[in-house]
Amino acid sequence: MDKVISGINENRSLYIKWMITIFVPIICLLIPTNEIYTHEIKLFLAVTSFCILIIAFELMLLIAIAILFPFAYMLVGIVPVDVALQSWTTTAPWVTLGGVILACIMERVGLLRRIAYWCIIKLGKSYQGLIFGILLGGNILNFITGGQGWIPMAAFCYGVCKALDVKKHSIDAALISLTGGISVSTSCFFFYTPFYMTVMLNNARNVVPDLSVNMYSFFIQMCPYALFMILYVWLMPKIFKPTLQYQDTDYFRNEYAKLGAMNIKEKKLTVGIILVLLFMLTGDLHHLDIDWGFILLPWILFLPIINVASFDDIKKTDFTIVFFGACCMEIGLVANYLGVGAAFAAILKPLLASSSSYFILMIIYVVSVITNFLLTPLAILAAFSEPIAQIALSLGIHPLGALYALMMGLDQIFMPHEFLNYVVIMAFGLVSMKDFIKIMTLKTVLATVFVAAVMIPWWYFIGII
Repeated sequence: MDKVISGINENRSLYIKWMITIFVPIICLLIPTNEIYTHEIKLFLAVTSFCILIIAFELMLLIAIAILFPFAYMLVGIVPVDVALQSWTTTAPWVTLGGVILACIMERVGLLRRIAYWCIIKLGKSYQGLIFGILLGGNILNFITGGQGWIPMAAFCYGVCKALDVKKHSIDAALISLTGGISVSTSCFFFYTPFYMTVMLNNARNVVPDLSVNMYSFFIQMCPYALFMILYVWLMPKIFKPTLQYQDTDYFRNEYAKLGAMNIKEKKLTVGIILVLLFMLTGDLHHLDIDWGFILLPWILFLPIINVASFDDIKKTDFTIVFFGACCMEIGLVANYLGVGAAFAAILKPLLASSSSYFILMIIYVVSVITNFLLTPLAILAAFSEPIAQIALSLGIHPLGALYALMMGLDQIFMPHEFLNYVVIMAFGLVSMKDFIKIMTLKTVLATVFVAAVMIPWWYFIGII
């Protein structure tokens, strides 16, 4: 009987999800057109909302909808093929592909686990130490993979929960898993992450051609946010009371000991990663696109003379992230082609004309948070970086301050679909939606206070507003 009731509830839930998915695009189509809300923008919003809701409600295999998404724009006749697939002519998808394969190589040769276990051994002598060990490991992993540590970190946190016998949908599963998630998502907003920065800067340079940011300057400009991440992770177990009676155990030490001394492949891989980081750090000297480091390194590791990577790494690579990232970027590129960004600027600029620069940045931040609920970070950066830079210039504000306000809003989420990293975490089935919403909503609220009280004053202090 319970199974029958459960099946009925599941079917009812599925019907409701499909009704919403179909009803929202219909509303978009019923809104009358005008000079700003053109016929093309109407179709764009209908297609985009339909596909985003399919993703949000998990009504279809993610990689399938990611591949079909740009072709849907062509099907309704609003863009030609060269626009619909334009994201593949940029470096962003290739950086993502390189980072994902690099993470798989690190996992197979043992370097990823070596880093993660080391961090937990050094810090994990208490529950708080365990959480901070995961946080540190995720930050290191995300830094050396160019922001592509999502899947391996989600898998590692799942392994930690299983090793400690953490119950499914318990608050402990949420704290451990979401700490891993925060470590590889929030760190993208103070460590230079090529695929985000490339999309943002390339679009903003249509307005400010000489706009330039390197790894050093970005970290200095955004480093207070690292403090927020540390403070929030410290706060999480104090607010959401854990039930796990964790004390320093031998499990992680034993697993670390099993790895033995670094083998030759780990050493070669470490050298390769160091060289890529040096290439990125010296960008102002060689003036080459620093994206090339993460694009080329994984493939160089396949060379017979190096012999670190293998075909197993390709087989284990989840290409969903690559196609979904390109799809998200494509939303923004199509929006730019149709003038969505220009329409947004036309609406927003008169409202902000007489406002202070502080108020303008807060409005941009809030708009970013709201928009991220409907779109995705890459789509927003691709669609709105150029108009935000244009608005900032016209109102006498440094474009970087406005762009960073836009970026900061992308890390504040309420639901998993807003950031692919959390979709991956939720796919492991350990974290309940209730716990996810509680923990991430509180983070969003506190982060908003932090942006208002610390980040914007910091940008004033260092002169980028």
